[in-house]
Amino acid sequence: NYSVCDMSNNYIMRDYGRKLLDAAPPNSVVMVEGDMPSLTSRYLRYCEYYREDVDIVDQELIGFVWFKPMHQHVFKHYIFPYDSKVYYKNVFGRQGETRPYSYDFKAVFDVHTQAGVPLYIYPFMKSGDENYKQHYDLVPVSMLYKVQHKQQAYTVDEFLDIAFQHDYNLNENMDYCDSSLYPARSWEYVIAESCGHTTFFPPEHAHRVITSSNDYKEKKYQPTMRRILKLYERAYNALTEKQPDGSLRHFFGPGHNKNYGVIAYLIYNNLGSTGVEAGKFARIFMQQWEILFDRTSEEDTDGLKRVMKDVYERFPGILTDPKYEM
Repeated sequence: NYSVCDMSNNYIMRDYGRKLLDAAPPNSVVMVEGDMPSLTSRYLRYCEYYREDVDIVDQELIGFVWFKPMHQHVFKHYIFPYDSKVYYKNVFGRQGETRPYSYDFKAVFDVHTQAGVPLYIYPFMKSGDENYKQHYDLVPVSMLYKVQHKQQAYTVDEFLDIAFQHDYNLNENMDYCDSSLYPARSWEYVIAESCGHTTFFPPEHAHRVITSSNDYKEKKYQPTMRRILKLYERAYNALTEKQPDGSLRHFFGPGHNKNYGVIAYLIYNNLGSTGVEAGKFARIFMQQWEILFDRTSEEDTDGLKRVMKDVYERFPGILTDPKYEM
C-alpha cells in the first residue's frame, strides 16, 4: 500500500499555509476560522517560524476561558480587549453553555483599529456574533478580508485600484484547484474547492457594493462597471484552462459564471440594449450563461433564459459574428 499512501511529495498544505501567511501585511493579525486554515497557518508560524511578524488567532479558540493565559505570551500584535481575565462571547452554540462574557468581535475590532494594528479575516467570520456589521466592513484584499471601519470605507474605484494590484489566486498550480483529483473527504479537496471562491472574491465584492444602490445605472459609474467586468475577466481567465480537444475546463463553481454574466448584462442594459457596443457586452453574458446552463441542471429561477432568447433575436450571430468581439 505504500505507493498509494505515499505523501512525501504532497506539499499542498504547506503551500496553502504559506500563501495565506504571505498575503498578510507586515506586523498584522489574521483571525482564522476552521481547522484547515487554522492548523496549517499556525503550524508554519509557530513551529517553522514562518512569517514571525504575523499573529495567527483562531476565532473559535478565543471562546475558551484558558485562551488568554495560555496564548497571550506568544502574540506580538494581537490585543485582548481588556486586561482582566475575560474571554470571548460564547456564540458557538455548544449545548448547555451559558457562560458570562466580557467582549465580542466588535470589541476586538475596536482595540486593533484604535491601536492601528492591521487586522484581517480568513476565510470568513465565525457565525453568531454580528454586532460588528454596523460599524465594520470586511474587504477582500489579496486572499484575506481586511477589517475596515465604515468611516474609512473605500469607494468602489479605490477598492478596484487595490484589487488590480493583488494576486487572488489560491495556487498557481492548477492541480491544486482541481477537486476531481482528490477524495471528497480530504483536505486537498477542500482547498481545491476554495480556489474559485478566493479568486472571485474581489469582483463579486465590488459587484455587491455598486449594486447595493442605484449607482450602477448612472452614466458616471459606467467606467467603474467596466473595471469590475475586467476583474471578473481576470478571475475567469486565471481558473479556466483550454483542453486539447478545444473544450474549456473551469476550476470554480458555476455560480461565478452567472455573476460574471450579470455585470455584463447590467452594462448592456445601461447602453440601451441596442447597437454594436451593447452587443459586445451581450456576447459576454451570453457566453457565461451558456456555460452556466451547461454546467448545472438547476432551474432557471432568475429568467436568464428568457433574456438569452431575446438577445438571440435582437443580435443574430451574437456568439459568432466578429463585430461583437470585445
